[in-house]
Amino acid sequence: MNELEQLAQRVTATVTMIASKAVRFARKLLVGVAIVSVGSFLLGIAAFDGTARSVWIVIGGVFAAIAIGGPLLAMWRIGLVTRHVPELVDEVRTLITQGPGTSRTVIDTFDADDPERPADTRSAITLTREVAGLRGLVGSGLDGSARLTAAVTALTTFPATVLSAIAITVVFAFLAVVFLVALAF
Repeated sequence: MNELEQLAQRVTATVTMIASKAVRFARKLLVGVAIVSVGSFLLGIAAFDGTARSVWIVIGGVFAAIAIGGPLLAMWRIGLVTRHVPELVDEVRTLITQGPGTSRTVIDTFDADDPERPADTRSAITLTREVAGLRGLVGSGLDGSARLTAAVTALTTFPATVLSAIAITVVFAFLAVVFLVALAF
């Protein structure tokens, strides 16, 4: 196996590792978000009556769908990365061979020039920031890189998707407390 193939394999292995961690995190987040959002939504239905209940059903339902949809969307988009690894290797190989500047950016982005580096123990959100360096390269005219573009987009938008779901869930948790107090009195 030549040096180019080894580099492409290491970069793809790093992207796959990041994707696996992100999917595991999104799965755990989905459970928590669903419990809090649905619970708060149901408490709101119980706490309100009349027009307020109708408004809550619409507004609460929309925000619950957004909160639950965030981790689902992240899991689906990042899951595509792990299902298309052979295509990713080919596209990374093409990206590396485009020129010395492109190759250096790929190596710097993934610290891929150290084949003996230990397994990364950082969080999924921290790891997805590594891929941001490729965003400009992939989006600037690399023909035939649909899988790599999708992988970079999925990994770089993961933190925002997750943080929006967490923010909405925090609001739902606060509202759950308010609804419980309202139902108690």
